Amino acid sequence: MFGIPLGAPAAGLLLLVCVALGWLAHREASALAPPRRRALLGVRAISLTLLFLVCSRPGCAAEHHETIDGRLRVLFDTSRSVDLALGEPARSAQARAVVTTFLEQSDASRARFSRFGAELAETTLTELSDAYPVDEERTRLVESLRRAAADDAELELGAIVVVSDGADTDFEELPPDFQLDGVRVHAVALGVDEDVRDDAIRGLSVDPVGYLRQPLRVRVRVATTLDEPRRLPLRLFHGDELVREQVVSVPASGEVSVSLTLTPQHLGRALYRVSIPVDVDDAVPANNQRSFLVNVRRDKLRVLLVTGQPSWDVRFLRVFLKRDPAIDLISFFILRTANDLTMAPSEELALIPFPTDELFSEHLGSFDVIIFQNFDYAPYEMGAYLPRIRDYVLRGGAFAMIGGDRAFGPGGYAGTPIETILPVGVPPESLPVSRSLVEGRFQPRVVTANRHHPLVALLPDERESLRLWEGLSPLEGANQVTRVSALGRVLLEHPREHALSGGALPVLAVGRAGEGRVLALMADTSWRWGMSTAGASGDASAYDRFWDRALRWLTKDPTLDPARVATDQERYAAHGRVRVHGEARDEVHEPYASRELSLAIVPADGDVPVVTRAVTTDAGGAFTAELTAPERPGGYRVVVGAPAAPGSTGAASTQDAATGSASTTPGPAALASEWFVVEEGGDELADPRPRPALLRALAERTGGRFVSATALPQLSDFDTRRTRSLGIATRYPFESWPALLTLAGALILEWSLRRRWGKR
Repeated sequence: MFGIPLGAPAAGLLLLVCVALGWLAHREASALAPPRRRALLGVRAISLTLLFLVCSRPGCAAEHHETIDGRLRVLFDTSRSVDLALGEPARSAQARAVVTTFLEQSDASRARFSRFGAELAETTLTELSDAYPVDEERTRLVESLRRAAADDAELELGAIVVVSDGADTDFEELPPDFQLDGVRVHAVALGVDEDVRDDAIRGLSVDPVGYLRQPLRVRVRVATTLDEPRRLPLRLFHGDELVREQVVSVPASGEVSVSLTLTPQHLGRALYRVSIPVDVDDAVPANNQRSFLVNVRRDKLRVLLVTGQPSWDVRFLRVFLKRDPAIDLISFFILRTANDLTMAPSEELALIPFPTDELFSEHLGSFDVIIFQNFDYAPYEMGAYLPRIRDYVLRGGAFAMIGGDRAFGPGGYAGTPIETILPVGVPPESLPVSRSLVEGRFQPRVVTANRHHPLVALLPDERESLRLWEGLSPLEGANQVTRVSALGRVLLEHPREHALSGGALPVLAVGRAGEGRVLALMADTSWRWGMSTAGASGDASAYDRFWDRALRWLTKDPTLDPARVATDQERYAAHGRVRVHGEARDEVHEPYASRELSLAIVPADGDVPVVTRAVTTDAGGAFTAELTAPERPGGYRVVVGAPAAPGSTGAASTQDAATGSASTTPGPAALASEWFVVEEGGDELADPRPRPALLRALAERTGGRFVSATALPQLSDFDTRRTRSLGIATRYPFESWPALLTLAGALILEWSLRRRWGKR
């Protein structure tokens, strides 16, 4: 190394300069007599060599060490694997015996004691003797050793004694780069002689995000410790429903990776479980099943749009649907019917027949939304398919009807299965057109009671949203309806006209039908919302915003639900802290401001809450709370209950968002729920075997000892000597006065010789 600024590059440049000066001196001395030339060149060589050495400052670095008698730190494994009783004596009994032995030794007062699992924590032998904890969900052995060494800022730690079964959940083998800077690791192994007989699900890998109705692969690692091959049935459950079953062949004392496929059918968190049978002599039954959650999202929204005739309203909606890359649009324009007269046979027309049977029999369930836009079904002999559409909605589908002279009453939907799911009553087809259709322009009015509904609350601020509706271009014409259905909710109404049964005429109504959602827009001029008024006022983006929210609401986008609840994690240990936060609104999206709600934890295989508490919302309906996870492993739901009405009692029927199954939960009506999992085994108990090989590798790598807990030496017998670095010392031999004086002497000698022999 070189001490000159810029190091070796600068030294190299200086060397080139010295070589150049030597070459010039050789040329200049060529005219001298040989003895004088040799003398002058020799002095020049010495001068240039000394000049290079003094200026470049070459040096050498040496690291100095010292050996000290360091301090001792003892780490006790308090993970759940230590609690396994798979031999005599059990691992926990061996660990307690080690604690008792150390307590009886006088050298224990000079040692520092800690316990580890997922984290490293301080403790004392007295605390461990009173109650040896075995509740940690992970064994981070290697990481805890690194942490213990890193805590030694003064470099006084000499050795670490680790009392463990070696079942590290992060590392199967010791990392190649593991070093503790001279600190020795002495390993006291627990459960060395255990004979473990266990079938287990060692690992599970699945993408945490799945897509609705898209296959999702689950990779499961099944293993056995038995000395004979095993054939185990591997089952995949969604709730209590068996989704897949596959027989797995596992080699003796080995493991195999298996792929299973599931297809989510509902949005939100979905709970799944994989399991294998439990034998009578199975060491750890808890590791024979694993539960997991999948956050199900929608990859693409599949929309079927059927229109009765081309119009501006059709054009605007179709352009909007095609522009969104997240929408897969299947649309049909009805340009002619079987009753139309043409001058050419059907085979010569550039039109395709309306594929009613294919759409409404074979592929109906593949659509997320069905939209009838100014469409009358009768000319296409679709009467037999209307019950299928009704059943599709009742099972969870979405349906929207948009008005016009071929929709609602004029379309002949009165008394059909479609009317039973619509949020409004349909007038009979025999009603004169003058009464079934309302003429004239009008500005629809937001129904005050439903002003917070996401289809009309297009802006975050309530007043701004109402002003937005007032500034939109007016609609022209509307369909007449008889009434609002029991489950219907009117969002927009006509400012002047009335429904046939009285009350303001609904313009936009929504509702629920079974498990599905429906929308009725009694106008065919919503395209006007996509245009500003003469370019002077209005918001042209309101059209896109409205239809985007309409489709999301119809398809049950969780972000538009009136109430939401979430947990801070998806998985918890038994008795873990479950932090819950959410927002509570009623059916019309009015916040439950400063109200007391109920929170409950309900098991997946039951209806009776196992944990309950009350929580008070803020002015916006938001709330946070902390619950305690149940002890029993499995899937659970956090359920938010609405404020109980005065004098109300009994049970409320709730709908499971993930499975679609109904249940009855005692207490107030459920507003929202979310899944989480309580794990008993997890990664910690996936492989119950002790791993003395890892402990032995730790000891060998660091110069420590490997001993069994049943053959424990004295604390004083553990070597605590540590060789530590005192630092790196760098010497520059030519950075001294003698070197500088020698260089000066060589330069003076060369100068005097040159003067004597006539050289400048």
